[in-house]
Amino acid sequence: IGRTHGAGAGGADLARAATGLGKSFAADRRRMSAAPRAGTPAGGTRAALRAATHDAHERLHAIPAMQRLAQGGITRAEYADLLQRMLRFHLIVERCLRRGPALAGLDIELRERMRSGLLRRDIAALGLRPVRLTAGDETVLAEPCSVAASFGYLYVTEGSTLGGRMLARALDPVLGRDQSRGRSFLLGYGDRHAAMWRKLCLALESVGDSTEACGAMAEAASAAFSCFEACVSADGVTPSCAPQGLDLVRTGVSAIAAPDPVRASSASGDGRPAAVSDGNCQAAANA
Repeated sequence: IGRTHGAGAGGADLARAATGLGKSFAADRRRMSAAPRAGTPAGGTRAALRAATHDAHERLHAIPAMQRLAQGGITRAEYADLLQRMLRFHLIVERCLRRGPALAGLDIELRERMRSGLLRRDIAALGLRPVRLTAGDETVLAEPCSVAASFGYLYVTEGSTLGGRMLARALDPVLGRDQSRGRSFLLGYGDRHAAMWRKLCLALESVGDSTEACGAMAEAASAAFSCFEACVSADGVTPSCAPQGLDLVRTGVSAIAAPDPVRASSASGDGRPAAVSDGNCQAAANA
């Protein structure tokens, strides 16, 4: 996927909390190796990404805070904690993307897709100080060495915008009916949401038009999901210290644990967070 910087002395607490994720990620890699690649009958980049991250999506159902957010049962304190954890994840990914290849030639402007500022705004609206990255975070996720890997990361971060308006409304009992405060991240791009998602979907298919590129994108997406799960679900790790140096499971050049916020994007009929699917993408593309 890319390269990491620094030795990263921190992260012992988070590493212990995520010890069991290695086997799960190994299963993801086996699934990914069998995933449809561009050019196959089942083909298409989105199909490969969906297959590669299927198990990660399923594991996200078990994260209590994500479940309560989707079901509208999260408390103000839990929501604040979740925002802090998601902020750290987005800061980690955004730093990697800024150091990676330029994507402007593919009609993707990274600056407008950097959403950590929205999380900071929401955290401040709750009267808290947003977390900052530590030196140990340098080793959490590899910098993308290819355009395909960059899009694998974006598949995860941008997928978290899906269904955000519904989740924002579910916070009314906690934050009140004024959606201008504490929910800017969930509201995402507002009226531009469909166009932004459609543009990303088109770029995903264009960049992932070869077996090699599609594989690199799927591996990067799995790594980003892993980073997200470790950031959000690590037991006993408070936002002030988590995660420092997610030096957990390494495959080649990437540090990994197991899944992403895409599930938190929309709720299914049974109240569980719903996954990004090719149908979601197609619906946005047709919007």
